[in-house]
Amino acid sequence: MKAIEGIYGIFLQQDTFLLLHRTPGRTMNANTWNPMGGDVKKGEDPETVFYRDAKEKLNITEITIERSRQIIVPTSEGVSRPMRRDCIVARGNCGNLVLDPTKYDGHGWFTGTTIGGLVLTPGVHFVLRTMGLIVPLQEKR
Repeated sequence: MKAIEGIYGIFLQQDTFLLLHRTPGRTMNANTWNPMGGDVKKGEDPETVFYRDAKEKLNITEITIERSRQIIVPTSEGVSRPMRRDCIVARGNCGNLVLDPTKYDGHGWFTGTTIGGLVLTPGVHFVLRTMGLIVPLQEKR
């Protein structure tokens, strides 16, 4: 089974990271918090998709990539197969964010300790943990 290919763009500002709130009523991952995401089509370079989506989807410019890593994200609600994501952590000029209201109804800057009450898909939680932005939950003894 071929994985679904795409990117997650995680923007940093000081010691916080940007998450977008998906509009309620969407068919997939409605009413959840996610990093910027985009599909990588055949023949496209993930970094090219990242830069394009940052500019077109959020109006983020002057981007500096700090690190990237390809991750296989486990399946989650509404997704029947694993997703291969190029996860890119970057800094950029995020002062004038523009959100598509059909996809997102808000955004916030969070730390690993301030996301506790947010609804994240298991895949997003996995990505944030893998990229070192949140620490794994400690098991109860």
